[in-house]
Amino acid sequence: MYKFKNNDFLKLTLFLILLTYIVQMNTSCKESQKKTGIEGLYRVEGKNPDGTEYRGNVTITKIGENQYKLHWKILNDEFEGTGKLEGKILTVDWGQEFPVIYEIQVDGSLKGTWNNGTATENLYPL
Repeated sequence: MYKFKNNDFLKLTLFLILLTYIVQMNTSCKESQKKTGIEGLYRVEGKNPDGTEYRGNVTITKIGENQYKLHWKILNDEFEGTGKLEGKILTVDWGQEFPVIYEIQVDGSLKGTWNNGTATENLYPL
């Protein structure tokens, strides 16, 4: 059986500390490589001002500094808009009197209202 000397124990301890650091840095790098921002494909679930519900998809594409293009596909209809992100709030002009206003949630979803708050729309990342 091998008997550790004080110097061997110190070397082993330093090696384990270094190995732990390398593993943590690798994990941190992988986390930072994940999608950043809000661009991507989302499932959309909403409620019209009259209470009827709808579902579909929306694609969010970054087009500039804090500027985004949104493309909705709801059944046979398609809509487009441009949005500006300020903090956690994305305000989207989609050609109607009132914009869609989303708040980015911790889980990456966006919860929003449109038609001056009389309708709701939530986006869930796919």
